[in-house]
Amino acid sequence: MVRLLLPFALCVVACGPPESVVEDVAPDPVAGASTYQQHCLRCHQENGTGQPATGPALAADFNASGGPLSRTDEELMRTIRLGRMGEIGAMPPWRGVLSTKQQRDVVAYLRQEFEPSSSVLTD
Repeated sequence: MVRLLLPFALCVVACGPPESVVEDVAPDPVAGASTYQQHCLRCHQENGTGQPATGPALAADFNASGGPLSRTDEELMRTIRLGRMGEIGAMPPWRGVLSTKQQRDVVAYLRQEFEPSSSVLTD
């Protein structure tokens, strides 16, 4: 019996906990701000630019036209959950660290706090 359960247990550990079902509750941007401060601020910075005072950019700019906030909420949730490799570097996956509710709250906070520029660059 133990031999049958061991592969299943290893798969659960390797894959992380299953995604929890989120009740039909509106996302909370205030809670999202707290989660952002705790988990996202170090790379994305307080102003959402991903650019520290000195040195290279650490993360995507939430204020950039065509940046992360041009994606759907579902796409943002996927990036938070699974991480992402990009031009700047790698964003770690937060699945198993942040609940689905926390991820939704962060997306609500990002949409409320940051606004991509609508200016169009011309040659």
